[in-house]
Amino acid sequence: QFWNVKIKDGGENEPVKTLQTKFQLISPKFHCALTWSKESLSHVWGFSQGEAACTKNLKDPYSFWKIETVTNPHADNSSFDNITISFLERLAESHQVMTFINARLKPVDNFDNLDRPWMWPILYKSAPWYDVQFRIVLLGNPLLFLLNFVSLIVTPILLVIRHYKHCRNTNVKEK
Repeated sequence: QFWNVKIKDGGENEPVKTLQTKFQLISPKFHCALTWSKESLSHVWGFSQGEAACTKNLKDPYSFWKIETVTNPHADNSSFDNITISFLERLAESHQVMTFINARLKPVDNFDNLDRPWMWPILYKSAPWYDVQFRIVLLGNPLLFLLNFVSLIVTPILLVIRHYKHCRNTNVKEK
């Protein structure tokens, strides 16, 4: 089967850069783009690999691909070292990755571990989250929670006292 390559935001005769250029593979026969279906194949026969599918939605963000490595001995073999991106681009990319990973996490017991709303801020019980390859357990620290709570109450009171002392000192100096 033949695929047409469509470069995202690319002009004609623009070079394809490893790890930087996004492109789509579009089937001229079916008029669809190769995409990741967000489903994993069976662990037994598919080794939990992502399932590739063809989507009619050409704006699907999962239908854009990047070239990670080049094995052609005659081509320039790029690495991560020569990629320079700005701080804002790096920040946006890291937030996209975090959003993607957090969307896949699921609570182990459907929030049965955090029964009541008062337990949420102090994480009275641990809250495990899992994915296929890793597990995250949020552990609360009641001492830190209480210190934060007290500081939220005490700080505004101290600011008001300081303001009144300052006003009082200026009034005394004027007399």
